[in-house]
Amino acid sequence: MDKATIVSDLHRLYVGLTGLQVSLNMAREVDWGRWLQWRKPPFTADDLRAVVAHIRRGIRDGARNPGALKFRNLIGMPDYFEEDLAEAMARSRAPRIDAGRTAALEAAGRDPKPAPNPERSAAEVLSSKAFQEFCKLKDNL
Repeated sequence: MDKATIVSDLHRLYVGLTGLQVSLNMAREVDWGRWLQWRKPPFTADDLRAVVAHIRRGIRDGARNPGALKFRNLIGMPDYFEEDLAEAMARSRAPRIDAGRTAALEAAGRDPKPAPNPERSAAEVLSSKAFQEFCKLKDNL
């Protein structure tokens, strides 16, 4: 497949994934060319799908700005794209909450979520019984 066809297909995919109707002009063809040459092996259509999905999740969660899907931000800056791709891949490898484990813990009467570590002031820590015992143990060594 020639480069012009690849660029055209990728641009059509970008428009379909983002819903942003931007024309494929000479400047964007140059940006696609840089995007394709940014690294070896080159970015792929699957990479584009993964990054757009990752950014959409971030937008939905309020962590990302919808402007992240703009052509100049997503394709025009391949270094940013590479970082977003790394985040998307890391997130896909992150452990998921196991529904079976949660159900088993709840059935056993145990809380499936670990208790948060409460913040304490230095005065509370220094006056705690555990700290006092630690100091005695340290002095006896």
